[in-house]
Amino acid sequence: MNRNGLVRAGLSGLLLCGVSAGPITQPADTKPTDEVTRLTRELGFQNQKVENLLKQNSELEAQVRQLQVKLAMEKTAQPGMEGKQIPRDWVTKEFNGTPYYLVPLTGAQSAPVIAK
Repeated sequence: MNRNGLVRAGLSGLLLCGVSAGPITQPADTKPTDEVTRLTRELGFQNQKVENLLKQNSELEAQVRQLQVKLAMEKTAQPGMEGKQIPRDWVTKEFNGTPYYLVPLTGAQSAPVIAK
């Protein structure tokens, strides 16, 4: 037998003989009923906290829905810029009867304004 075989045989023998840690016991100074009472009280606090957070979450979700509706209403098509001045390098396009403008990213500030 090689060394690994001997180590495995020794460990197996120890396990079969019942060598293990002793039973886990509670400290003598704490009573099980006190611990149960404390944990029950703590569980009650945790449950109340969860209920409060769920209520707050539902209120915030309702507020988000209201804000989404408000934002969608603000994003509706605004009247076009008919008769207004636009910079010369802006390109006017139209989609479903509503004008929109392609604005170049460079040179827009220095372009002279023309009336359309």
